[in-house]
Amino acid sequence: MPRYFVVCLLCFFSFKTFAQLNKRNSAKISFGTTILAFLTPDTAWLAADTKLGEVDTDTYDTTYLKQTKIYKNKNTYYGFCGISDFNSTDGLSFEPQIILDSLLKNKKSLDEIVHVFNEISFKKVNGIANWLYKNSRNEYNNNIGIVLFEYVLMGYENKKLQCFTMAYEVDSIPIGSDRIKKSKEYFYTGDTTMFFVGYAKEIREVLANGQYHINIADVKNELPCLIKKEADLYKTKVGMPEMNLLFTLMPTIFLRT
Repeated sequence: MPRYFVVCLLCFFSFKTFAQLNKRNSAKISFGTTILAFLTPDTAWLAADTKLGEVDTDTYDTTYLKQTKIYKNKNTYYGFCGISDFNSTDGLSFEPQIILDSLLKNKKSLDEIVHVFNEISFKKVNGIANWLYKNSRNEYNNNIGIVLFEYVLMGYENKKLQCFTMAYEVDSIPIGSDRIKKSKEYFYTGDTTMFFVGYAKEIREVLANGQYHINIADVKNELPCLIKKEADLYKTKVGMPEMNLLFTLMPTIFLRT
């Protein structure tokens, strides 16, 4: 009788251990969609949609929440598209807002802060790509050639407007453990320019085929109109515009709508 008890007990622990070893890792991922920037030598505008997606890799259910995507730290503004938050059950995490806020608290130049943030974010996003390859192969394959993470950061330093962007996409031909590569890097050089961060398919098309012309004198209202065009076509992914920010060199003014 005791032998049977021992055998049953050992079997119980074996099945329990087997279940623990084969429990699938999962992650919760938040992602942003669209940010527009319009820059001149003495002013800069940022506009973003208000929809934030959240997906659970365990169920692949996606929900969308209303959330502002442009953040402020002192006189620096920034926003993220693609992954804006990642937390897995096996301890991998990426919270770019917390990382950048921590870096901005130091009295370093924006150039130095961006350099450090690029190094950290590359390692984090590459870790996410490897995690997806190991734990969610279909999701990984669906994102080959797609930007996983992109950010824009702009601020006023030494009476000069500065703006930086960086994007990382899943590399179709990974090198060693590096499964991502830089797909876009931008440093503001003082020209009048507009660029997109994240999802902007409809905006690019209407501008490219001449259906829409930006009135530079009314950029404050023009950028939300462009985001609304994206939101009208892709209602599930892109939310209505909520915020514009205006930087001027002397003095610095911030306008919100």
